[in-house]
Amino acid sequence: MGTTHPAASRHLGVEVLTGNHDAGVPGIFAVTGIPEGRVGIQPAHRRLSLSIRATGNPPEPDLGGLAHLDYAVDHHDGQVWQRLDVTYADNLPEVYGVLCAVLDRVQVDGEDFTSAVQSVLTGLGDILAGTGALSRDRQVGLLGELATLLAVADATGTLAALTAWRGPHREEHDFGLADLDLEVKTTTAETRAHWIAGPTQLLPTPGRALMLLSIQITAAGAGPGATLTDLVAAARAAAGTHASLLETGLREAGWHDRHADLYRDRWLLRSAPTFHLVDDVFPALTPAGLTAATTAADRIVDLRYRIDVTGLPAAVPPFPFTSSTGALP
Repeated sequence: MGTTHPAASRHLGVEVLTGNHDAGVPGIFAVTGIPEGRVGIQPAHRRLSLSIRATGNPPEPDLGGLAHLDYAVDHHDGQVWQRLDVTYADNLPEVYGVLCAVLDRVQVDGEDFTSAVQSVLTGLGDILAGTGALSRDRQVGLLGELATLLAVADATGTLAALTAWRGPHREEHDFGLADLDLEVKTTTAETRAHWIAGPTQLLPTPGRALMLLSIQITAAGAGPGATLTDLVAAARAAAGTHASLLETGLREAGWHDRHADLYRDRWLLRSAPTFHLVDDVFPALTPAGLTAATTAADRIVDLRYRIDVTGLPAAVPPFPFTSSTGALP
């Protein structure tokens, strides 16, 4: 029988493990539930471990020949523990999310350890291969775009919103509305600081206005909030007969249902989103600006910069940033 602990709020924060990793300090952390569970980290070996207390002679999961995974059965003080070791690279949060998903399947859903490992093995294999699951930055970016999609759908209708959503197609701007383009930037910072990818990302299309939508989100903690998976579900509920357009966008954004359990962070709005007109006084680097600054602008082959729009005058919103789904509290 699983426990009644809410799956999203009972786990150790990933920042604790990353802190251990950065400090080079190993640790073992208990996770409340039945059966007993433990998560361990060994920074010197870049290894995360999940241990679940077992009874009898438990079956061994088939790891499918995946590199960086090891399975063992430990015996301590007359107790039997099944242990899964995973070697991580620069993807500690993603690997930890997989271990949390296994724990929830065992302690909350009542699955046995072997079955739980098999259930998430495909997603884990993708992560260890460097493919599949979205990085944290891409999760935050997609969450902001989906929240905007839902708000636009409330204002203009679902079909118009899905047609306007161009972000996943790697277009210059995320949304092409009827009378303006919109670049959506989402940050978890305490200020409205956003990364801009190159000199053309904030370059208005000739004859069309361009706005930057600044969205600040923060971890929900124990209060109301929404995960990326929640927003995908809300968008699917809103899509109705236009589901194929949404699914194409999600797929091109890197979303895969098999990774849904990995996106466990719950978010809420830190502040009300603000719209900013990208005009001649807006702090943006453009090809013309670079050319004016240097005679060798053509030799700048890559550029990424960060702007802070905190306190800048906000424009009149082209649509209310609210959603009938309540996707982001």
